[in-house]
Amino acid sequence: YVIDHEGNNLGLQPKSKAVRIAEEAGLDLVQVGQKEEVAVTKVMDFGKFSYEKKKQVNDSKKNQKTMQLKEI
Repeated sequence: YVIDHEGNNLGLQPKSKAVRIAEEAGLDLVQVGQKEEVAVTKVMDFGKFSYEKKKQVNDSKKNQKTMQLKEI
């Protein structure tokens, strides 16, 4: 399945056509999931995607509570 940069579902497309769609938009084709035996891909800027993913991980680490055990 291919999702374009505007969020529209383009349905099942061959890999070559999906890559061409991404190149025409000037963006990257990123696999965001696996649905049964078919890959779910999205046309997006990979740099922005990886930055947001790292930011999300860092924010989740900030909100974690750590416990310290003291030995007697």
